[in-house]
Amino acid sequence: MMKTFVVALLLIHGAIHVIGVAKAFGLAQMEAMAQSVTRPWGVVWGTCALLFLASAVARLANVSWWWGFGAPAIVASQVAIIAFWSDARVGTVANVLLLVAVLVGFGRWRFAAEVEADVASLPSRAPSHVARPVQESDLAGLPPVVRTWLRRSGVVGRPPDHAVYLTQSGDMRTSPDADWRSFRAEQWFTTAEPGFVWAADVDGPFGTFLAGRDRYLDGKGEMRIELLSLVPVVDARGPTIDQGALVRYLAEVMWFPSAALEPYVTWQAIDDRTARATLRHAGVEVSGSYRFDDAGDVIGFEAKRYRGHVLEDWIIENDPFAIRLVDGVRIPTRSTVTWRDDAGQRWTWLRLHLLTLERVGD
Repeated sequence: MMKTFVVALLLIHGAIHVIGVAKAFGLAQMEAMAQSVTRPWGVVWGTCALLFLASAVARLANVSWWWGFGAPAIVASQVAIIAFWSDARVGTVANVLLLVAVLVGFGRWRFAAEVEADVASLPSRAPSHVARPVQESDLAGLPPVVRTWLRRSGVVGRPPDHAVYLTQSGDMRTSPDADWRSFRAEQWFTTAEPGFVWAADVDGPFGTFLAGRDRYLDGKGEMRIELLSLVPVVDARGPTIDQGALVRYLAEVMWFPSAALEPYVTWQAIDDRTARATLRHAGVEVSGSYRFDDAGDVIGFEAKRYRGHVLEDWIIENDPFAIRLVDGVRIPTRSTVTWRDDAGQRWTWLRLHLLTLERVGD
């Protein structure tokens, strides 16, 4: 809807600028413009029209830098409008609306470029050596339930994953009383050492949106949220964020189970259906409990994670009817994530649907 409005406004506003061209070069009688227009000004009006047209075509084609045509068009247009104020002042309204759209477009482009740079900074996405496929002997020493999970997931006989790319959709909220907001996200992982980048668009009120990025790079976590990709809302980093990001990575190993065999992860049996995983990286240690059903599928994960500056229980529950083969490996595709405080009060803040997943092995 918003894209259609912006494209239409660019086209209509650009077309109106042709009036100045026709007036300057005597191409037609233009009663809508009473002031005389010299040919140099006619060139200015024509340049604006072409830039607005180029911006509309680029926006329609989903070119991320479409705003690069729109920004100079708005500036030149407003200069011409001021010069012919009595005839053209109404065009200021269109320029103001388009300026907002251009700023948001620039913000999206800048945010996406930063995410792209983060992805390029992930630890090596390809191994320096040819690793053999996972073998049954690699499972020796693991708790029986973890061995069952890895066999059932299908990683035995496959090359280990070195990089993973996935897409998600779902709903989230920031407090028990807040409204649910839809989101769409992309995420990149590497496994040679823990690393991920998660980027999301979250629907906001009154047609707005929030651009969010969560990452763990070089042993450091960072969380950033911006309104309309322009106005910072959250910019968090530090030891508590590092811990939370690493807990998140440990939990999301359920989507690329071969990483459970990496040397930075160790396992300890709790009972026949539960095992504790401990991840050590960059001087930080985190642990969480994986829960499995009778068949060996992952049905949940629980760990202590910082919410603000307070450690609370962070609980993932997987839909057992949505565990399926994705790119050759059996993984959960629908989950909820819940906080539980020391008083036992619970509230679910995330409902997640895994849409696609691509693996990079040897």
